[in-house]
Amino acid sequence: MSIYHCSIKIIGRSDGKSAVASSAYRSGEKLMDDRIGLVHDFTKKRGVVFTEVALPAHAPPEYADRNVLWNAVEKAEKKSNAQLAREIEVALPKELSRECQIEIVRRYVQENFVSVGMCADWALHDKGDGNPHAHIMLTMRGIKPDGSWAQKEKKIYALDEDGNRIPLIDPATGEQKLGKRNEKLWKRITAEPNDWNDHSKAEIWRKSWADICNEYLSLEQQIDHRSYKRQELDLEPTIHEGYRARKMEKAGFVSNRCEYNRIVRKLNELKGRWLLTMQALQKTIMEKGILLYERITGHFRGNHGDFQMSGRYAEHSGEPAVSAGAVENGEFRTAGIAGEIKCREQEALIRKPDSDRTESEISSTEQAIAGIMQRVKEKARERDERIRKLMERRQSFEAVGGLTGGERAVPLTAGTKGESDTDAFIRCAKVEITDMLHAIDDSRTRARDSEAERSYRQISRERFGTGGEREVEKGKSAGAGREREGSENLRRSREKGRER
Repeated sequence: MSIYHCSIKIIGRSDGKSAVASSAYRSGEKLMDDRIGLVHDFTKKRGVVFTEVALPAHAPPEYADRNVLWNAVEKAEKKSNAQLAREIEVALPKELSRECQIEIVRRYVQENFVSVGMCADWALHDKGDGNPHAHIMLTMRGIKPDGSWAQKEKKIYALDEDGNRIPLIDPATGEQKLGKRNEKLWKRITAEPNDWNDHSKAEIWRKSWADICNEYLSLEQQIDHRSYKRQELDLEPTIHEGYRARKMEKAGFVSNRCEYNRIVRKLNELKGRWLLTMQALQKTIMEKGILLYERITGHFRGNHGDFQMSGRYAEHSGEPAVSAGAVENGEFRTAGIAGEIKCREQEALIRKPDSDRTESEISSTEQAIAGIMQRVKEKARERDERIRKLMERRQSFEAVGGLTGGERAVPLTAGTKGESDTDAFIRCAKVEITDMLHAIDDSRTRARDSEAERSYRQISRERFGTGGEREVEKGKSAGAGREREGSENLRRSREKGRER
């Protein structure tokens, strides 16, 4: 079964991104950003197997060069937080050939984006790791018939039910507000020239990708853009692993995300096997029930030949087969029905081992599913317990007085928006390790300072000696006493001279 993936995001300056740099990376080319004078060279990038630029009919032909196209987009956007492009990333069915994959993406781009006025720059990536996918970059502005860029949005007057403009009322005075030039102010609303930014378009684009792919896939390989819950399937969804988790796995480590997905895939596989077994059992029961119903109906309609026992079943029952002529007689009707019932009982006994084996397989599958569910719950409890202990340690440490030195004040929460518990645990562990390293560095610094001070004191004692230091102090005290005594004698002599 193929895997469905279709993500939609915005490339904007608020994230520090450039449309020229994004196009160069996805196409594996060397492009020049005229706005900042920087060259983006990704010609050594591996895995870029096909690229193409698709334009609407009224677009300037020079926009077929992606360097010209995205530099024109950068020039048209003046704001520092402008939205430059929309990117759609889709996973390609690896069951299809390369030519078929290119045809699917080309159809998808033309029918959903280029046909409504968007310029599309898309590239197909495949590194041979079983994950072929396509990056589709789309312009956010429409193109006017003269080839210039259209506005993203504009302000228009809001109208009431009668089609009149709505005045802006000053709540303090109750009168209509006035502008700087004493002009009356009216309520305005933002009007977009198209519905490209409407949230409903995401569902339409996702469904369109699934429908186009299913035209090229077999019934067993069909994909669906809806979640398992919306499809009413009793399956567990996997989580996004990311390149960091896969890099850890390649290095020989075990990633929590990859391990969780492995458990979920095994659980879903067992659930699928259990479902197929139940469907086969239900089909067998229905077929046998229909056959029995047809035979009983044929008997009561007078077609007794269909209801009589065959010679094979008659041999098993130990009774002779009943002929069609004998069945027509009233005395053999009861015997025929009783013989058929006994035949059915013997047939059920013959097939009882198969039924027991099916029940045993169902029971073992249910036990395996229960075991895997228990493992998932234990993993979740273990992860929650580790996060709880780390939070308690952090909170207790902050209550004592926090860290000293160059620590960073990072609040320890269970997770920010869009962050899982595992990511929160890893983030907090990194902060804890950083704080411990800072504390170790501070301890080493204090130890070096103490050692230097002790060495200085030892050198001073060896140089002057303990007794010499005391004699120096005594000499300084005696000199200060004699100086005070001489000053006192001079003062007394001056006072006697004044008296004379």
